[in-house]
Amino acid sequence: MSYTRIVSALCLGLVVFLGGCGLAARRPAISPMQKRVLTTKLIEGSHEDTFRAVMTVLQDHGYAIRNTDMDAGLISAYTARQNYGVWGIPTEHGTGFETSCIVTPVSSETTEIRLVIRKSYESRLRFSDRLSDKGPEVYDPEVIQELFNQVTVEVKRRQAIR
Repeated sequence: MSYTRIVSALCLGLVVFLGGCGLAARRPAISPMQKRVLTTKLIEGSHEDTFRAVMTVLQDHGYAIRNTDMDAGLISAYTARQNYGVWGIPTEHGTGFETSCIVTPVSSETTEIRLVIRKSYESRLRFSDRLSDKGPEVYDPEVIQELFNQVTVEVKRRQAIR
């Protein structure tokens, strides 16, 4: 092969690779109704059992419960993840996840859960307090469904010990 053909083939390969990366990075936008369907689940259990099950599952996943209000059905939680740089040294920036959950009774034995997970970025700047920037909401169906499954199992566990 000639030098120009090799260079042309490499350039074409690079363009195809970079184009593919750009397409993979873009996710199709989802509508508000699709978000609601993805983040909402009906659970067969009382309001109190479901509320406490959600808190248990979040704590099992390393979340610190920030605020709760059983009457309003609100649970707010946060978990931090430290980022590491060169040679395993912690960086000044970390990422975490903020979660808010609304637990609403539908009937005496059915409860609706609405779960919103948002990525957050934190940094510690010299001479200042911790700063937090809200990142994108997480709409990973596998992650959300797994949390709902774990809540369902915890509700059933609570019902079985009565």
